[in-house]
Amino acid sequence: MAAEVTDYTSTPLQFWTKHEHKPVFIDLSVFETGEISRKVRGGQWGGPFSGRPELIHQLAPAIKEHLQFSPKSSATSFVKHLRQWWRLFDEIESRTKEVGLPLIRISSVKDFTELHRQAAMDAGISPQSFHALRRVTNITRRALGLRELHWVGPEQAKPKRLLPPPEKIQRIWNALKRKWLTSLDRWRRAEQLLQGQLPAGEIEERLRRNYVRFKAVENRMKSSGKLFPKITNLRQGLDKNQCAEYSTTIMYEGFYPNANEARIAFHLSLAGCGWNAQPLLDLKVDVSNEAPTRTPFLQPHPSDPTRYVMRGYKTRGKSEPLDSGHWKTDRSPGVIVLEMVTRTWPLRLQLMQELKSAIEEHRVALEGFALLKTTNTLQKRINKLKRIIHSPWLYCTSLGRIECLDTDMYAALPTADRRTTFLEQIVDEINTSMNLHGKERVPYIVASDFRDEFSTFTWRNNGGSIFHVMKALNHKSFHSTTTYLDNSAINDDSTNKFLTFSNVLIQQIRESGRLDTTIIAKLTQDGPVTADEYNRLTDYRRIRLSRIGIGCKDPFNPPLRVDPNFQSDGIAMCNTHRCTLCVENGVIMPESLEGLAMRMAELQWLKKNMAIDAFIAREYQQEYDNTELALMSAFDTNIVVKAIAAWEVKITAGIHRPVEFQAQLWMKKYNEEEY
Repeated sequence: MAAEVTDYTSTPLQFWTKHEHKPVFIDLSVFETGEISRKVRGGQWGGPFSGRPELIHQLAPAIKEHLQFSPKSSATSFVKHLRQWWRLFDEIESRTKEVGLPLIRISSVKDFTELHRQAAMDAGISPQSFHALRRVTNITRRALGLRELHWVGPEQAKPKRLLPPPEKIQRIWNALKRKWLTSLDRWRRAEQLLQGQLPAGEIEERLRRNYVRFKAVENRMKSSGKLFPKITNLRQGLDKNQCAEYSTTIMYEGFYPNANEARIAFHLSLAGCGWNAQPLLDLKVDVSNEAPTRTPFLQPHPSDPTRYVMRGYKTRGKSEPLDSGHWKTDRSPGVIVLEMVTRTWPLRLQLMQELKSAIEEHRVALEGFALLKTTNTLQKRINKLKRIIHSPWLYCTSLGRIECLDTDMYAALPTADRRTTFLEQIVDEINTSMNLHGKERVPYIVASDFRDEFSTFTWRNNGGSIFHVMKALNHKSFHSTTTYLDNSAINDDSTNKFLTFSNVLIQQIRESGRLDTTIIAKLTQDGPVTADEYNRLTDYRRIRLSRIGIGCKDPFNPPLRVDPNFQSDGIAMCNTHRCTLCVENGVIMPESLEGLAMRMAELQWLKKNMAIDAFIAREYQQEYDNTELALMSAFDTNIVVKAIAAWEVKITAGIHRPVEFQAQLWMKKYNEEEY
């Protein structure tokens, strides 16, 4: 359900953006009149600035064009950037007056000079603010027939991706998991208490009374057409003593998640799927009917009914991130999302009812020519309801208000301290409960660090393969992937591996005067080589390879059925090299693919060019079957088919001749060391 807005404005400085899901009303009037004071919710005010009517009216068409399809976050950020420039213009004029220079008031895009660019650079203006003004200014100057400003702005600083060690990230994940399981347990206990399935204690009895009252009020309201009990409904008919006995917080939390639990569910899902935060926030619940599990983004796995596939959409990259997990795991992202949707479905029904009422009220206000402020307030209400009605991350406050997590507040806590975040609170709880100090403390992280950790985990578990990380993160270019892999954890790991490699290299040269690449790789990647591992490597290297690349445990004593005329003297070795007939000594190895493919092509040629009775009598058919079985069971079928085809071409062209007609020649060519 796209958000439909009507652009009712009294001046060119007021307009609605046309974003499909997150439109916002933009009011640029403050840049015309100036701002002396302002109440800022959950933040700090940057200070006053004077109005510049001519300048903002010049820029308004370009700003409207630039922001018309922007979401709320981008549009509001752009307005903040303009505030920075307006304050900077006041500061430039103030300094000009202080040094006694002629005052040139900045009232038009014609007044911009290199002086203003340099002043912005000296003031440390952010790259985003710099490019925001330059973009709309150049659009305006082109429309006025003026030359564009070729201002060179500040460079975007390269972010330092400081990622804690995996074991500390694991502690955060464990804390989130415990909190989520605690919430699930509370909701199950509420259902059991209502059904009388738990032993009654003093605490359980108080909880049961609250839950029973909530359900009674809810059922009474449903009979009158209302769906969700507000706090006034729950307290109706209670005196002061009874109000102390009943708690609306207990009532709501017995059936619905609160804001903290919505954040727990969201961050636990984020840590499990490795997505960016926005696609997870943008998952859209289908409210076209009243089915309690309308989750089109969540589907059964096509090849495994015990698993699911969760599909999101990344607006910026026009891509679809995927996640797969088990239905039976209650901490899997898909299962968490499904639980949130099912648990909050009554809240969603209430919102659908409120949306119908808000649309009707807005229609009446428009027909009655209500004030702009009134219609805009109603339109904002409609837009909010249309947005949150589809969100999986609904929750109920202790006052009975229905809200949802969004970009602005999924990570931040509603406190006066803007630096406090949900994850910081979790980390503080971990450090306090485990009494961690100094380097043992779990450091603060942000939500995006979960995606960094996911990429690092994938990188380590796939041998440092960037391709696997690129596929896991659903990137379209290696450049995006390498940005995620440029973090402290991987860089430290790479540095340690390089130092280990250098030390091992020098040590081997000093001790033995030669290099063993297998030992070097083992020491660098996995650590010390045990005695058992070294013995197995030695035994592996002692295995001799036949002409077709199959290892032989004892080439000095082939079975009689393979070579009936062989006489063992400790020097002579098997010269038939029909190794797939020798189940006693033959060892198929990774290096055997090419030789087996060659032998298969030879046997196919022999089968076409020999009498069938001779082919069977000399056990070529048995060797043919064994070779086919070895190829198909030990190697990829597509690779095997291509390898055999390549040898068939060589035989047909005369480049290679089947060994049946050149066995003596071959044995003469290859000596014992080349066996």
